[in-house]
Amino acid sequence: MKAVENTWAARTGIFLLFFLIVLGGCQRDGTLEQKTIRFTTWDTPVSTRIYRDLIEEFESRNPDIRVELMMLPWTHYHRKILTMTAAGSKLDFMRLANSYFPQFVEKGALLPLDDYVKRDAKEIDLDDFYHEALMGTRADGRIYGLPLDIVGWAIYYNRGIFDKAGLPYPDESWTWETFFEVARKLTQDLDRDGIIDQYGAYVKVKMGVIELLAGQSGAMILNGDNSKCLFNSAEGRAVIQLLYDLIVKYRVVPPPETRASQDLFALQKVAMVLLMRGEVPRFRRNLVFDWDVGPVPKWPRTDPRALFVGGSNPWVISSSTKMPEQSWRFLRFFTGKEAAEKMVGTGRFVPARRSVAQSRAFLETGPPDHNVFFLDLIQTPNKVVVPRFQRYKRLEKVFEDNFQFLMEGKMSVESCVANIARDVDRLIEEVRSEEEERPS
Repeated sequence: MKAVENTWAARTGIFLLFFLIVLGGCQRDGTLEQKTIRFTTWDTPVSTRIYRDLIEEFESRNPDIRVELMMLPWTHYHRKILTMTAAGSKLDFMRLANSYFPQFVEKGALLPLDDYVKRDAKEIDLDDFYHEALMGTRADGRIYGLPLDIVGWAIYYNRGIFDKAGLPYPDESWTWETFFEVARKLTQDLDRDGIIDQYGAYVKVKMGVIELLAGQSGAMILNGDNSKCLFNSAEGRAVIQLLYDLIVKYRVVPPPETRASQDLFALQKVAMVLLMRGEVPRFRRNLVFDWDVGPVPKWPRTDPRALFVGGSNPWVISSSTKMPEQSWRFLRFFTGKEAAEKMVGTGRFVPARRSVAQSRAFLETGPPDHNVFFLDLIQTPNKVVVPRFQRYKRLEKVFEDNFQFLMEGKMSVESCVANIARDVDRLIEEVRSEEEERPS
């Protein structure tokens, strides 16, 4: 009898132990215990609302995961993330600007995703992404993120100003020479007081624009492994000459110290402006005139070639995450086709997925009427994709500082380009020394 009692007690104990283990994985309300991951990014209020909708949808399908959204201001965003990484703060899923991506890889701050991508290859469908978008998520032969959007440039223009001047709208036939001629015709002193009231165009001298023009002209900024600057060439001089002529020689573009290009365009002080896709939501809300976009003008070359730069702003997982599987599940959902289709509604992004970029949802939702032109450079054949320099902001400052000296009349175009190459080579050496001094 005692043996039977002992057996029953043992079985009861095992059952209770099993019950407690199961109960330990549940909350008091009977649901599965949730693991919380942090989603860190910057963006506009419109995009933030979509993010929250996507989080809600994901959580409904994945009740074991809770997503905490942490929005940070763009100013010093990446510095803040690096500080949080060094301090061991909670970081799981986050967005990076493409210009900072190499620096995060270099510091070992990102989780390699190759095994996850291989495991879930069918669901992810890498072939649906533009190759250029994926290039912005890879380094050293490894995958560190997935894209939601891809960089897209276009010429935004005021239809009313063009109509009043009797000029045709920008189209696929435009070269930069055409752009010049039209901008000159549209630059006017309307009240004849000696001050330009309406500029033909606005092209901001920043690294993205220089890369865009360099790629079109055939100029190379850096060699294949980013160990030497190659910009001191006839093609490089042509890029700087074009910008100089627009701003200084012919004065069809306002000087850099004037108000931002977006503001001047909204005030109808500028007829056309070279910008990326991100301005569309604000223009849809605020512009009171008829506007559209045209393709980036072609470089006047017999063998045109576009160097696609920028790629994408990758969505990545921190290497310090305590929940890599949960973070991956959210990343997989967030960069999927369904999420991309919802993000199209913001107007802010050019989808990184071909199926969404070439859908009616993207192409036929306006304004602008010609969204297809944002895909123009992406779909240009014979592209060369060059890896980002890991100290992108310092590289950008070299170009901006030397161009400012050129505008002030302190040097010629030839000297400007030569000095850029010299200063970039010095920067490369500085970076190499910093890497050698870093403790292993």
